[in-house]
Order: sequence, then C-alpha cells, then structure tokens
Amino acid sequence: MVHGIRTRDPSRFNAMGSLSSHSISRPSERRLVILCLTYSASALLYAPKHYFDFLWIYVASGVLTVVPAVGLVVVGLAFVKGRPAPLAYLKQAFGGQFLYMTWAIAVFIVSITAFTTWKYNIPALMPFYADPYLAELERRLHGADAWMLLHQVLPTWCIYLIQPIYSTVWFTLWFGVVGYVAVWLEGPARQRYFWSLALTMISIGTVLATLLASVGPIFYDHFLGGTRFHDLRTALDSTRAGRQTLHYAVYLIESYRSGESVFGSGISAMPSVHVAIAFLNALLFASHSRSIAAAGWAFAFIILLGSVYTGWHYAVDGYVSVVVVLVIWCLVSRALGLPVAGSPRRNDRFATDPGAE
Repeated sequence: MVHGIRTRDPSRFNAMGSLSSHSISRPSERRLVILCLTYSASALLYAPKHYFDFLWIYVASGVLTVVPAVGLVVVGLAFVKGRPAPLAYLKQAFGGQFLYMTWAIAVFIVSITAFTTWKYNIPALMPFYADPYLAELERRLHGADAWMLLHQVLPTWCIYLIQPIYSTVWFTLWFGVVGYVAVWLEGPARQRYFWSLALTMISIGTVLATLLASVGPIFYDHFLGGTRFHDLRTALDSTRAGRQTLHYAVYLIESYRSGESVFGSGISAMPSVHVAIAFLNALLFASHSRSIAAAGWAFAFIILLGSVYTGWHYAVDGYVSVVVVLVIWCLVSRALGLPVAGSPRRNDRFATDPGAE
C-alpha cells in the first residue's frame, strides 16, 4: 500500500510486474480486442499504404506522448482531488501496470490508425455532400451561423485559450486518458470506457462520418465555392491564434490535394470526434467525484465551443456526437451491469483511497 492506495490483486502480476494471462482473458475484453483488430484489418485491407503511413506516425507520436501524457493526467487528477502526494500515485501506476498500459496503447494505436485511414478515404467512399443541409439546419436552430453568434458574445482573446486546448491539450488527453484507464481502472469500469471508446470511434469517426460526409464551415467555400463563410475566415485572420487555425486548414487541404498521408490528415466535420472524445472523458470523470467531474465537463464544454468558434465544425456536429456517445455509454453500462454514473469506488484506486469522496 502506498499512501493509502489499495493495490490490485498481486496474483495478476509476477515479480517483474508482468501482465498475467488472466487480465486479458475475460470474454468481454477478448471480444473488444477482436473488434478493434477487425476494425484495423478492414482499414489495412482497404488502403494498406495509407494504413502503414499513419501507423508509423502514431507509433512515433505514441512513444513520445503516452508516458508523459499519462503522467500529466494522473498527477492532474490527484491535484484536483487534493491528494497530498500525487507523485506516489504516479509511481504506483507505472510500477504495477506498465505492461498492461503498453498492451492497451498498442491496441489503441492500431485502432486510431484505422480511424485515420478511413477518415482520409471518406471522399473516395462518399463525396462531400452534407454541408449545405448542415449549414441550413444550424441557421434554423440558432437564427444565425453559430460561429458568428459565438464571435459576437465571446471576447477576441478567447481564441488564444481555445486554439491550444482544442489542438495540443485535446490530443494529449486522448492518449493520456487511455493510459490512465489502463493503469487505474479495473473490471467493468475499465471495460465500459474501452468499449465506449471503440464504439465511439467506429460509429462516429467512421460510419456516421462517411454517411454524413461534410467538410465544415472552415472548408465550405473551398469545396463548395462561393463566399458563404468568408466572414469566418476574416475573423480568424484577425488574430495570430486564428491564423494558426487557418494555417492548419491549408495544411489539410494540401494533404488532400497531394494524397500524402501526414499527421492529422483527413477532413470530416459531422459528427465531431473532438466533442465525442471530450464528452466521453467527461462521463468517465463524472464517475469519480464532483471535483473531477467539474473539470471534465468544463473541458468538454470548451471543446464544443472551440469546435464552433474556430469553424472546424457546425454546432450540430457536436450535438450529434453528444447524443451518440451518451447512447453508447448507457448501452455499454447496461450490458456490463453498471449504473450510468458508474460505481468506481470498487474499481478505481483514486476512489478506494480512504480520503476519496
């Protein structure tokens, strides 16, 4: 026991901390691995060159990102919950579960490689057609373009907060939370998150993204012609952070034109994967405590606002993502016999600490 942390069953690990066969032998986990590998195989068979190009990119970024990302997430959660020794939690995590985290990250990387491969190939499967309908739906729902309403309400300096959170922080948390779940959760709580994540990426990131093929406001004029979102680009061009967003948009267009498989390739708006992952993580954090839940919901809200403020998405892209993720979370919770809010006190070492809420 380290600082009141209840360790896992030591029988699952040998003296060197190796992963025992029992920890990946549960039928639910085996089925999940099979689902992820089948998803990956489908992308590999459809576009092998793109798949291997993206796999190399994610392996390189994963090696550089995962360990520090997990460290930031664990220490951050310990800080939010007022733990006196967050580094002890970090040492405990990596001391006993490093190999399981490596296994989980490996499955995650081949899965997001498949996600990116399918995303990159959406135009070959379904021409971008949905933007006029989505833009009109958004205008009918809000009385105006949602990006314009946000630019009228929020101060200009918000872009300097939104831009790094939407890009760097979101991506780091994407990897970090996966590693956190692998080392800190166990049993149904861990299975619920990984099943929900896999189904979210497949349903939102591939199936719906293809069926509702769209580019988003920032690319609307380029792909459809006209000046429908000219004012959006002008507003973004007025700040340095906004120009960074436009620069990345140009980067994606050049990747689209050249056919090169580069980091972050692929254009897709509906539904929003950014919002989906942020909302899923908020549901996860909500099962810990009120303090962590508040941080999770605040981050998800910023991502939703940021996706619209920067023009990457229509507001309806985020609304659809929230609904689909919530349905997935509820169905998986029911299948695993968990309440929607979860029961982490038996499955999470933060929660099992005597001082936990």
